[in-house]
Amino acid sequence: MSEEETKVEEAVQSAPKSIKFSEDELRELVDLKQKYHTNLLGFGDVKLRTYMIEDEIANLKEREDKLKQEHLDLQNEEKGILDKITHKYGEGSLDIQSGVFTPTAG
Repeated sequence: MSEEETKVEEAVQSAPKSIKFSEDELRELVDLKQKYHTNLLGFGDVKLRTYMIEDEIANLKEREDKLKQEHLDLQNEEKGILDKITHKYGEGSLDIQSGVFTPTAG
């Protein structure tokens, strides 16, 4: 046998041989893979719910902004009405229930 053939033979003999895992070992690995899969699905669910909540928060923020603007508009409307009444009747107080205006003395 030549030196080259000897090296090839040694390499073949020293090459790792296939090993069959036991059923228990395979079951452990399959179970672990399933746990990873379940964990990954959980991450996906959390991310999807996060997107949905962020979208809802954005919608609420938009609604809040509209309500703030509406509130400012109402304040301006109130000021306009009070200015008109004050110009017409002068300073005083109004009982909104009875509609009676009482001028301020002075």
